[in-house]
Amino acid sequence: MKKIIALFLTLICLNFFGCSNADDNKPKSENVSIDYGTVIDLAKAEFSEIFKELENLQTKGISTMAKTDNANEVIVQIKYSSSNGEGIYGFLYNIDDPANPKLIDHGEDITIDNLLK
Repeated sequence: MKKIIALFLTLICLNFFGCSNADDNKPKSENVSIDYGTVIDLAKAEFSEIFKELENLQTKGISTMAKTDNANEVIVQIKYSSSNGEGIYGFLYNIDDPANPKLIDHGEDITIDNLLK
């Protein structure tokens, strides 16, 4: 019984303090619906193109939220840092056809915080 408890505690410790790997610096999106995967990829590509001139550009996090009750409009918000400072930039997509999402709008004012106001 002591060995089982020791193993259990070891697993818990490894979970909290486990070994690091290169993926730790990547934005995590495990809580995002699989349906949002396409719009996240599109937003990341568009973001990279828009901000290609910024030096030391790093993505700090990606968040998504449905704008409407039927979830046909989705905001993808990207937090970033660069040599010029930090910021948030958002993309609004219509996903009536999930296989072909359409970019409706983008900009610094397209954020989840503004949506919640």
